[in-house]
Amino acid sequence: MLSEENKGYFEKSIKQYYFLSKVALIPMLIPIGILIYCSERILDEKPFSLNTLIMGIVLFVATYVGYMSLRIKADILKDILRGDEPEE
Repeated sequence: MLSEENKGYFEKSIKQYYFLSKVALIPMLIPIGILIYCSERILDEKPFSLNTLIMGIVLFVATYVGYMSLRIKADILKDILRGDEPEE
């Protein structure tokens, strides 16, 4: 069972993780912009660098993984706070 002090700590941590997960979505605009740029070049049949497309995809995946890791941490803390066992 968690003490009141620990519950306060967990509630504060959950709020921080959810806030950080929302902030982590802001850098996702950069790879989305890169992918939009590449798709416009493809549709206009203009040359573009394949490295740019790969960089956009890698950045998008990396930011999404960071976002999801923060959400998962917040969900685990929420489960602990409720008294449930965290899912593996």
